[in-house]
Amino acid sequence: MPDSMLAHHLADTDPRLQRPLAELVTATVTAAGRSAVTQRRYQTALGRFVQYLELERGAMVPADCSRAWCPFATATRDGKRTVWVYRAPVAVLRLVDAPLLDGFRAWREAQGDSPNSALTRLYAVRTFLAVAL
Repeated sequence: MPDSMLAHHLADTDPRLQRPLAELVTATVTAAGRSAVTQRRYQTALGRFVQYLELERGAMVPADCSRAWCPFATATRDGKRTVWVYRAPVAVLRLVDAPLLDGFRAWREAQGDSPNSALTRLYAVRTFLAVAL
């Protein structure tokens, strides 16, 4: 997709696409009905994925959006727990495609995740995207 079309898609004023990504992540993880530990693991997988999305595709975001959206996700510590803060709207999910998902798995392994951990995180991301899209 040409950059001008992508910029138009990312700047789309559809209220569903301008919803904060944090709302969608929270709703999806909560709806999973899993234990608190599993919810934190899903949050971490999704947070890392959104960071990877920015790393790989952040340059495609129009400058006027980039100032408001970047960083897409940051991790902060709240005592022993990691808290994810998302700045981007749901529209950034338009940057996701199959090669990005493959790259995410490889990136997680390069960052020190075991192959099983990388696959588990990829599964969490795919589940999230299936619900989101």
